[in-house]
Amino acid sequence: MTDDALPPFSVRSRVAQTQIDNDCRETFRIGLYYLLSRLVEKNFVAEWGDVATELRRIGRVTPTEYDNDDVAQLLAELDWARVFDFC
Repeated sequence: MTDDALPPFSVRSRVAQTQIDNDCRETFRIGLYYLLSRLVEKNFVAEWGDVATELRRIGRVTPTEYDNDDVAQLLAELDWARVFDFC
């Protein structure tokens, strides 16, 4: 086993052939939001701001003040490969 870190999904998924699908369904994003909600609720993640910060970092969006509405909006706006990077 190697200690080399793999590049993010968005980099690894750039291939010459056509992808089977180039998006994650809205239902996936909604489900992910509910999973994140449980993580915050159970204190596995300190607060929504931590989740939003990471989503903004992955999406290369300027940092700001965050809450759970920001997370829902970011999940809806990020392209599919960045959502998988987050996961």
